[in-house]
This record gives sequence, structure tokens and C-alpha cells, in this order.
Amino acid sequence: VKSTVIENGIITKKFQQRDSSTINDNSPLRVICVSRLEHEKKGQDLLIEAAKKLNGKADVSFVGIGNSMEFLKDLTHKLNADKYVHFLGKEPQSWIAEHLRDYDLFVQASRWEGFGLTVAEAMAAKLPILVSSGQGPAEVTENDKFGWVFKNGDPNDLADQIQNIATHYNEALAKAEKAMQHVRESYDVSVTARKYLEAYKK
Repeated sequence: VKSTVIENGIITKKFQQRDSSTINDNSPLRVICVSRLEHEKKGQDLLIEAAKKLNGKADVSFVGIGNSMEFLKDLTHKLNADKYVHFLGKEPQSWIAEHLRDYDLFVQASRWEGFGLTVAEAMAAKLPILVSSGQGPAEVTENDKFGWVFKNGDPNDLADQIQNIATHYNEALAKAEKAMQHVRESYDVSVTARKYLEAYKK
């Protein structure tokens, strides 16, 4: 099929950027996941299992609501992970744009996913990114060029990659800087608009 691909766009300039400070070795890695709570698709259960394996080395916050809220809360309690897994509920887009920068790592653990809008937003906030393999978000990060990738559906590899990022956090920050530039050049809504206009002109 001969086709023209025009990527979805976000308003990159509205996202405040994380500063370039490194992490404290004695503090847990602050992880955020922004997504509908639908674990069979979005894989939040994998991130909870990974958090349990890391045993306090990562502090995970979920932003969003959905049909899996009670399942995920029950799983967290069952795994005794309540101390380092938090459910913040639904937040407005303005909160996302302002507060992504407060975290150390953005994780999208989806078993299957299309474009991955929130991944592009986190890149605009200059957050290191960890996504599942073989899905739309890994296309946005160009696999491990602008982020990190774990084996889809594998909570153990997810935990290992989170630990790896924490261990090599300066490298993660360098990737995040390049990712921010990439998302501005490729996924800003102005780029989307220009490509549509060029396509219509043809």
C-alpha cells in the first residue's frame, strides 16, 4: 500500500521540562504512568508486579481512572506494595503539563498500544521513557534511541530495565534531552498541521 504517514501532534511548548539533576541513590526512583486503567491492554499490573520486585527502589504513581481501578488496587494490596504504589485518579491536562517534570521516569507498560500520546507528552517534559516492545510507543521512541524498551508482557524484564535506568541515570538524562528535541521536531502539532496542508496541496 502506498501511503503517507502524518503523525499525531501535541503542543510541546505547554509541557514544563524536568531539570537535569540526577537522582539520589538513597531515594526511590519516582515513576509515573498516565493512562486509562485497563490492565489487560495498558499493562498496569505489570508495573505493579515490577514495583513489588524492586521492593521500594521505585515509587510508582498511576494517573487515570478506568474499569481496572479496583483490580489494580486489590493486586497492589495482595502484593503488599501499598507503600510504593499510588493511585492519583484523574487529573486535568494542565496538571499533566505541569507535574510530569516532578518525576524521574515515565513508563508505558501497554501490552498493545497505538500512537502513545502520553509518551510524546512525557518526552516533551524531558522525562526518561520506558515502553513495551513492539507497540506504538516504541515507534515514538524509535526503540532505544530516545528511550528504553522492555520485553512486552514481562514484569521481570520491566523491573530489570527500571533498575538499569536508575543505575545509568546520567545516560537516561542524555537520552531525555535528545528525545525532547525529537518530539519537538517530529510530533509538535505545528508539524502535523504543515504535513496535512502539504498533503492537501498535492
